[in-house]
Amino acid sequence: MKMRHACRRRRWTERDCATKSYRSNETRKNSELSSLARFYGRSQVESLKMPTVPLLPRLYLRPLRRRVPLVRNSIHRPVIQREMRIRQMCLKIVKKVQGLTPCCNPKFSRMGPCRLLAADDQGLVIVATRSPVRQSLAFEGVIRHRNENWHGEEHGLLPLVSHLLTRMHRRASRVTNRRKKRKRNANVQRIGRATSTTPSAHSDNTSGFHDPTAIQSLLRRAGLEPLELASCETARAEETPGINWPTFWRTFGGQPKSRDEWLYCCKIPSHKWFFRGNASAQPYGPTSPGQPGLLLIAPATIDAPRGDQDSSLHLFMSQRTGRESTARLHYRGEYTRTRLPELQPIWHDLPLRCRQTWVRRFTVSWDPAIRALRARIRLRNELEREPSVGEIQAYVEGTNEGYDVSYKDISAAFQEGKENMRFEGFQCVGYDLNLATIIKQNVVDA
Repeated sequence: MKMRHACRRRRWTERDCATKSYRSNETRKNSELSSLARFYGRSQVESLKMPTVPLLPRLYLRPLRRRVPLVRNSIHRPVIQREMRIRQMCLKIVKKVQGLTPCCNPKFSRMGPCRLLAADDQGLVIVATRSPVRQSLAFEGVIRHRNENWHGEEHGLLPLVSHLLTRMHRRASRVTNRRKKRKRNANVQRIGRATSTTPSAHSDNTSGFHDPTAIQSLLRRAGLEPLELASCETARAEETPGINWPTFWRTFGGQPKSRDEWLYCCKIPSHKWFFRGNASAQPYGPTSPGQPGLLLIAPATIDAPRGDQDSSLHLFMSQRTGRESTARLHYRGEYTRTRLPELQPIWHDLPLRCRQTWVRRFTVSWDPAIRALRARIRLRNELEREPSVGEIQAYVEGTNEGYDVSYKDISAAFQEGKENMRFEGFQCVGYDLNLATIIKQNVVDA
């Protein structure tokens, strides 16, 4: 009994996926004749010489003969998404081929329920079959023609179909790659959790970095207190929307493709120094206007100018709120910097996403301090000792600037404790109402 079902299943697969149809040509032509008669009229179709019509081959886009229930299941969701992509592809064919007229009324034939998508004066017909059963979906694209003098190259249809099929397969491969990457990241996250449970020699210093209450106590011990905003400032902070990066650099200045956190903008003389923080790289940054925060700073290599230490700057934090499709920069207020040498972060105690973001930034950034960091890691591995400042400067200024330091080498340097991040405290000193007004006006105009 099992062998009989296996043979049936094998024959069904061969019959379903082969290039030639399991029906005879005569049955197929009669079915198409009935389908065309319902659309064009029986008198017009009977005058055609259907047995001599050169029929185009089926476009077998992995048809589904079985019924797939429309349920919210991770198993059936990719199948439904693939069928919806095929449906969109057929609609693209209708839109791009000149002379086609879309048809919205469903037509039926002996072949099964069909929906006539488009037809032109010369007889080009694009039919999409789907299952009529409720809560089921089975879809395939079919192209037919009823004119014996027609060739696909005249409308450019066959190259278009092949191009759309190629794009669909590429998109499917990208989806597969994303799933593999997501699975790989999950494995890395599981390994990171296992390594983070190992005892650290300085665990007393950073034992509270996963507890918001402990972070607030650390801020108070460092002398960083929240600033109580006035009623007008609180109302303006609630009304000020987030601003995306293109609108920001068009308004205040800066480089369009810059990823630097420290920004010097010169379009508005009264607002020059900015800090743009990311929630993944700065998990302990200010969460709301007026609140203090701890910011992670790259290891000290070669001192790069960051403006006057006592001067204030305007702080923005990038995060996604509400129905925003992408993360936007939200204004937190005017802040001053405070060095905290007594507070040292431990690499294993930082969140996994934070560590991955910083190592990725250290791998590709063009910042002079980060280039010097890559050079120091490279020289330390080659010389097996700590390089001097002169050796690092000579290496950076030379032809080889240390860009061949891999992601793995940088991550190992931080995990072994050879490199370490720094903390700086940011204290809010006010909320600029003029800057909030400029942001609101430019976001509305954009």
